[in-house]
Amino acid sequence: MIELSPEHQMGPWVLALGSAAIGFILGCVTALAYFRPHIMAISAKIKAVLLMGAGVGLLVWGISTVSLGEEFAPPWIEINLVRTPLEAMAWGAGLLTAGTLFLIFSFLGFGQRRD
Repeated sequence: MIELSPEHQMGPWVLALGSAAIGFILGCVTALAYFRPHIMAISAKIKAVLLMGAGVGLLVWGISTVSLGEEFAPPWIEINLVRTPLEAMAWGAGLLTAGTLFLIFSFLGFGQRRD
């Protein structure tokens, strides 16, 4: 595995700040969705595409690692979210399911005004 020198490693505050910024942006989009209902449908479609892409990517990564018998080496160093091919397949299946659910919600008419 590649070891980064201390000046190239991110501190824990970078991860915390990035998470807070992403949470703030998602909170703003959620608040905006209450005032503009069509934003909710657009947001659901964007989330569906991102989640389905990540889910398929993790599934393919886990399955190809197991089938080729290679060593599983995550590309990130500090984040230990996925450590084995089985975890990659489980996360992939979950993200793919969540993406499908968001896609279904976006086409069922959520985000349209009710009179």
